[in-house]
Amino acid sequence: MAFNTFLRRCSSLSETKISSLFTNSCKVTATIRQDSVYNVENVSRLNIFLRKDCKQGNITVDEARYFFSVMIHMQPKPPISSFNRLFGALAKKKFYEDIILLYKRLDSMGLMPDLITLNILINCFCNMGRVRDGFVVFWRILRGGFNPDAVTFTSLIKGLCLENRSLEAMELFKKMAVFGVRPDIVCYGSIIDSLCKDGLIDEAKELFLEMKSRGMKPNVVVCTSLICGWCFVGNLEEAESLFVEMGDQGLQPNVVTFTTMINGLCKEGKMEEANGLLELMSQRGLQPDVVTYTTMISELCKEGEMEEANRLLELMSQRGLQPDVVTYTAMRSGLCKEGRIEEANGLVELMSQRGLQACSL
Repeated sequence: MAFNTFLRRCSSLSETKISSLFTNSCKVTATIRQDSVYNVENVSRLNIFLRKDCKQGNITVDEARYFFSVMIHMQPKPPISSFNRLFGALAKKKFYEDIILLYKRLDSMGLMPDLITLNILINCFCNMGRVRDGFVVFWRILRGGFNPDAVTFTSLIKGLCLENRSLEAMELFKKMAVFGVRPDIVCYGSIIDSLCKDGLIDEAKELFLEMKSRGMKPNVVVCTSLICGWCFVGNLEEAESLFVEMGDQGLQPNVVTFTTMINGLCKEGKMEEANGLLELMSQRGLQPDVVTYTTMISELCKEGEMEEANRLLELMSQRGLQPDVVTYTAMRSGLCKEGRIEEANGLVELMSQRGLQACSL
């Protein structure tokens, strides 16, 4: 319903209003060079820039602006695919505002974009938290006679998810079939992650099973999202089941996966199992991070296991990890509960020396 309503609103937009989207889209202080000239040296450098540097991501914003200026002053002008290559390289480096500014110049010169150009624009807007503007470009795709593809929908769905609009993302997800587009693993992963963060685990599991039924093998990111979701709602059994299934499928859980499972086990008071996962991480060559250790330390302090908590704190330091405010606050709280006030005050002083502000207990 929301998606259909949005399309109806978009249909009332005039070309002038759509153009103004790019005219007022951003402010970039640096100016684009206007003194580029068409010569053999510039053309040679441009070819290297487009075919090698852009492909490898070895570019700067200043270089992109310079070669863009070279391109728009060439006669005849390069094909839109050349501009897409430049925009794509900038997008990988997250220079979204610069892309929109350069596109405005391109648009004002009457150079027609293709689907790839417009997909890049949608990606820029959605990553900037401007999914509404992304949908305006989506309407331009339809008005231009292009067929939106999986990239188009995935960008919009990710944009909606970033704005915590998972139900609207689900609605758009279902509309993909209307356009004859099948979602890919990235699209599934984005919406599953968003649903899990919103506590809509049943809906996320349904999509997970649908994805598998379509022959798509779940990746670590998708599995980790579901494990996080199940741990969040306290369904440790489902989380443990999927964690084991990952191993059976040859998927290597990452630090986030392990930390999530450890957190879930700690909340259930299963400290022995949590410690076993901590050791398993090291055996698999994964370095537990501050969040992993702090999760364990916090629960140990609640249980009064201060010696074990202190052992982990020392282990953190040995591995070059700097405890944060949450770590120290947990330790301080545990020490205070045991009446070890002098040690607790020592931690406060240590925090102060390290520039950390102690939290009130």
